[in-house]
Amino acid sequence: MNKSIDRQKLEAIAARWALQPDGAPFATHSSVLMPAVRDGAPVMLKLTSEPDEIRGGGLLAWWMGRSTVQVLEREKDALLMERPSGTRSLLNMAIEGQDAEAVDILCSVVATLHLPGSSPLPPLQPIETFFEPLLDSEWEDPIVQTGRRFASELLLGPIDLVTLHGDIQHYNVLDAGNGRWVAIDPKGLYGDRTYDYVNLFRNPLATFATDPAVFSRRIAQIEQHAHIDPRRLSQWIVAFCALCLVWDYYPEGSSDADRELAGLALSRATAPS
Repeated sequence: MNKSIDRQKLEAIAARWALQPDGAPFATHSSVLMPAVRDGAPVMLKLTSEPDEIRGGGLLAWWMGRSTVQVLEREKDALLMERPSGTRSLLNMAIEGQDAEAVDILCSVVATLHLPGSSPLPPLQPIETFFEPLLDSEWEDPIVQTGRRFASELLLGPIDLVTLHGDIQHYNVLDAGNGRWVAIDPKGLYGDRTYDYVNLFRNPLATFATDPAVFSRRIAQIEQHAHIDPRRLSQWIVAFCALCLVWDYYPEGSSDADRELAGLALSRATAPS
């Protein structure tokens, strides 16, 4: 269900931050957004009451535009950001046969996001609590059971603890122009850096997620770019697919694509180190 649009609140914030609307406001499942212009530059106003979105806004501000949209204003549940105006799309690149280039771009963005910052970290959600729905699940589904076991093992021995975007994929990295690609919509997590490469395997379409050749090529790309153990990455993929099945947020029920992707990852996840 999409959020309702509080037009009076939007108008009040727009007046306070000197914004000129540049399109109709629209609602997502978690937020209300309004494209606008300030001082001649395109911006996006975001209102949300969701804790993970507010936490993500704090992380976005902490990154200070390092491979992310620049945060211009922030207070409570309101966030004003630059609005990327580039013409390229990672989704279109993937559809047009350039998914390898799209994944290269995603890997470059993630590498920058994982760099340490100079200021204290904002409040973040530990990845252990993010995976609690899976860890606490009593499902007897084989994929869920395997994913739960992998998650328990992975969370006991993280290798590199970093700030995590939490949802890096083709829809959440945009062309800002001038050769800049910037991340949006972080979830504000903290944990094993390998996890941040998982979501791109589920995107941008199920046909990519379930294609064995695409899966193998992406694993090899990430190993080369980020020096990540393919076995560990595959275990995280199975664990996240299992978490998605437990969440069961698909309108038609649990996604068959998650089951297929978990199956592709399982053989690598259980291979000898």
